Amino acid sequence: MSSIIKELIAEHKIILKHVDILKNGVDNPELIKNSYSQLKELLIAHLQKEDNKLYPLLKKIAQGDPNRSRLLAKYIKEIITISDEVINFFSLYKEPEAGINFTSDLGAIIGKLSVRISFENNIFFKEFEKDIEAVN
Repeated sequence: MSSIIKELIAEHKIILKHVDILKNGVDNPELIKNSYSQLKELLIAHLQKEDNKLYPLLKKIAQGDPNRSRLLAKYIKEIITISDEVINFFSLYKEPEAGINFTSDLGAIIGKLSVRISFENNIFFKEFEKDIEAVN
């Protein structure tokens, strides 16, 4: 497995750990606050890493292959949307809050992140893994 894929999957595990704390740690406000802050930092760094390290490799791999080019275009379009939503969420909520709006918005972000991470780890990375190793 390529080093970039290993890095991203390891970060996904940490992201999901913080997501789990936010979903289930309601009895410990300090833990929630710390996990929220760490999740925010990690997600932004993770998205930048994908932009700077992963996408250039994937674009190179997809050149000349219409099926892969379509898959990559769909992937990038989706992640841009999710990235914008994540950044907007953390801009709106600097810290975790009590209340229905925060809880609802957090649930939506968590759902999207969970689905996206599952897709990347189980489908998308496997599609490009061998080729990433070859060009990296």
